Amino acid sequence: MKIFLTLIFLHVAFYCSNPALAQKAYEMISYKTTIAGKATTLQLADGYLLASKVKILSKLGNQEFSPSADEPDAKGDLRFDPVNSKNNKDPV
Repeated sequence: MKIFLTLIFLHVAFYCSNPALAQKAYEMISYKTTIAGKATTLQLADGYLLASKVKILSKLGNQEFSPSADEPDAKGDLRFDPVNSKNNKDPV
């Protein structure tokens, strides 16, 4: 009986500690483009808007923006505000 309980404990410990088995709450959809000569990436979190972000890469520094609200406004528009970071050297 001890061997059976030990095997059950090991199976539970293995499956509970494996992060690959955890469900994701949202899917990331990534768009890449160039705006005014700067590489821009939009990562849209489908299912959890607050995990979305916009990154603008330039020679002067990288900028990152995050959504200001957890849902679009009445027109369906999203607003992204700058994230304060050491890498944000180039104001938009």
